[in-house]
Amino acid sequence: LPEKADVLVSEIIGNDPFDEHILPYMRDATERFLKPEGRIIPQGLRLFLTPARCDADFRDEHLFTKESAARWHQIYGLQFGALQKVRPEGALQIHVIKDRVQSFEPVGPATSLLQVELKDAQETVAAEAQLSCYETTSVDALVLHFDVLLTDTLSFSSDPWDENSATSWGIPV
Repeated sequence: LPEKADVLVSEIIGNDPFDEHILPYMRDATERFLKPEGRIIPQGLRLFLTPARCDADFRDEHLFTKESAARWHQIYGLQFGALQKVRPEGALQIHVIKDRVQSFEPVGPATSLLQVELKDAQETVAAEAQLSCYETTSVDALVLHFDVLLTDTLSFSSDPWDENSATSWGIPV
């Protein structure tokens, strides 16, 4: 560019807001193309985790449970109990459409995980959060949702339980 810009506009936010490498790209673009007093749109991201309980259909579709093993035994006459001990390495993450996640029951409040200002962001982030539940219960999933901060006063959310939220992003679960 012949001169640096006053405003940098981008949309490199994935289902998981960091999927498309927004942090290193925005850092590079800010350094190369933006005036020091320039603005970025979106200017930031705010991430949340909500503990939830999935409905039985979702658990059956994605997890091999004691109940599904018994049902398969009844249907096929085979013993599937040993498969219950087989677990994927680490956490299983899938992207689920908003309408499907709305069938999950939040069992605790949305907990703020982190907020990133894209103009000053490092290439990587780390965060810790302590989640809580409304009562003693089982938790099937952690639902990651986020707010995209367009300006100081304008944002939109991928929160699946927010009826004002309209998103085509898959929700990381």
